Amino acid sequence: MLKKSLLIALICFLLFYVAAPANAIPIREVPNPHVNNRDWVTDMADLLSPETEAQLNQVLSNLEKKTGNEIAVVTVTDTAPSSSPKQFARDLFYCWGLGKRGKNYGVLFLISKDERRVEIKTSEGTPSVLPNRRVEEIIELQIIPQFKLGEFSSGIVAGTQALVSSLSGNQSRYMEDRAKYHPEAIFFGFIGIACIGSAIAIAKALSHPLLEPNGRSRVNKTEKDEVAKCAQCRQPMEKLNTLSLISYLSKPEQAAQTLGSVSFEGWRCQKCYPNPTDAGVHIRAYAPKSRKFIMCPTCKELTVERTSQIVQQATTANPGQKIVTEKCYCCDYYIANVTTIPAISADYSSGYYDGGGSSGGGSSGGDCGGGAGGSW
Repeated sequence: MLKKSLLIALICFLLFYVAAPANAIPIREVPNPHVNNRDWVTDMADLLSPETEAQLNQVLSNLEKKTGNEIAVVTVTDTAPSSSPKQFARDLFYCWGLGKRGKNYGVLFLISKDERRVEIKTSEGTPSVLPNRRVEEIIELQIIPQFKLGEFSSGIVAGTQALVSSLSGNQSRYMEDRAKYHPEAIFFGFIGIACIGSAIAIAKALSHPLLEPNGRSRVNKTEKDEVAKCAQCRQPMEKLNTLSLISYLSKPEQAAQTLGSVSFEGWRCQKCYPNPTDAGVHIRAYAPKSRKFIMCPTCKELTVERTSQIVQQATTANPGQKIVTEKCYCCDYYIANVTTIPAISADYSSGYYDGGGSSGGGSSGGDCGGGAGGSW
């Protein structure tokens, strides 16, 4: 009888284990970005580009330095095995101890992609500057509309900026009577926006680059130019097709194009160089700033991928270590260095990022005081 009971228990355990979602993640396995890299964003659902993630980390770092307030942005594919995204956000908030108790405010901005759910949790005391009503407005007006269009990056950026604005004191008049907006003010506001939009459109139309008919140029942006004009004759230039462009790119440039770190386009002036066999081609490189790829000292192009792996976590008592590697995909350039991760300061040990969930569930940090959620 005992053996039969044990067998039944074993079968039940196996059924539960097999049925558990493959992407289930316990709270304490969510990477703590500030402990690992002194950052503020954990993008486990891969919703952000490296450039956007770097921008968010910079904005959130500036907020913490200027005001002491802390915002963590976390994306996951699923919140299982938690009972709900709301519970997951609450548990993660306590696990990390978000917000320094009695000092500053803390916010957890969680996105669960597969569950199509947003949860924003705030620390106790935060509702005085970031009331639940304001959090609901941010979710409904800034985040959800973008997510419904599949623009996750735009929604996350808009939501984060709204939260930063509120915690920076720029929303101090929010709780004043919003019903006092006058119709004429709204009307003229729309007129002003329309005029500004028209001016931007005209300026953009007049800002077509002037390119030398034979040369190279480089810009730090992702948007490619739709029209280019010749710097000599001021006539519109013709864009080369992809196959024709490759023959004009060097080996490092071709490698960067393949990696996606740089995008290249070729422009030809038919008036200055009417013969297609002539060498008159302007190569334009679009190279946005990236954390993932850096310039190779040999190839002189963004062909080096930089990666890091933590080998020892930092604690309040001891610094940590990580291995930073740089590998070029065009030449044999490769280095690997061991760098030190600074020990967590006492200020952080008493608040947010106390080590990624020490025993006590972040009880020394701020308490979860409010927030809101929404679905798309």
